[in-house]
Amino acid sequence: MADEKLQKVRPAEIVESTTEDGLREVENRVLKKALGIVDDFLHFGDIPMGLLDVPTEWQDEIGPEAAARRHRLATWAQMPTADAPVGLKYTKEILVGIVKARATEKAEPKRLNIAITKIEFQLPNFPTTKVDR
Repeated sequence: MADEKLQKVRPAEIVESTTEDGLREVENRVLKKALGIVDDFLHFGDIPMGLLDVPTEWQDEIGPEAAARRHRLATWAQMPTADAPVGLKYTKEILVGIVKARATEKAEPKRLNIAITKIEFQLPNFPTTKVDR
């Protein structure tokens, strides 16, 4: 049951998780799921193009349901970009976004090398004349 909760992220949970720890927990679940999808997706080179059957090695290694999922994702990875499900693109963007956000959290603030030069000068004192109308 705990594993089942880890895999599911509901929009209501995101709204309820307004604390930093709650948001980090949701982010961790989304990241874990995206990593699983990308991992299965990257097995596209392990199967020949157009293979309709799930490889038996995968079934023995990770079970029939997970093997079917991996086969489906690997098959989609072999499709042209225009034909592949858009969810794969979104998964990659989410994964990259989380990784970049975490990298910038750990990075120190950028320092700018700025030199400020202050020049003080006196305005020239022009002679004044009184003009009558």
